[in-house]
Amino acid sequence: MLTPDEAVVTLPTVLISNANNPASCQTFPLMSGLEVDTIQPGEVRRYATGRLREITTGPVARQISLTLPECTRDQINWLQSNAGQVVLVRDDRGRKMWGAYFDVKVVENQYNTNGDVSLVVNEVTFTEGI
Repeated sequence: MLTPDEAVVTLPTVLISNANNPASCQTFPLMSGLEVDTIQPGEVRRYATGRLREITTGPVARQISLTLPECTRDQINWLQSNAGQVVLVRDDRGRKMWGAYFDVKVVENQYNTNGDVSLVVNEVTFTEGI
């Protein structure tokens, strides 16, 4: 049972909103591809004794690759106008990530004005409520 301060959000598939203007958002009911990568920058170094050691060089970051079929012209325009800005991505699996994308790939359908969109959202540091 939920307490009064808990909320449940049920999303159709993906919600993307502009971090600076949360009212500016789009929901995408269809998703044909979702790929989540966790990236830990680092390398393996060999020391003089012959031992191999892992060296991490930064914080763990995530990337979410989305393939969104049958996007409307309004959704495509919104995605293109928000490229390079901080956005909030929430999916139907409970993930929430602040990030930015820089490339909106659109394959337009020949039979209507819709298009299939793919983009990669890279995690950024963002603090809510400031």
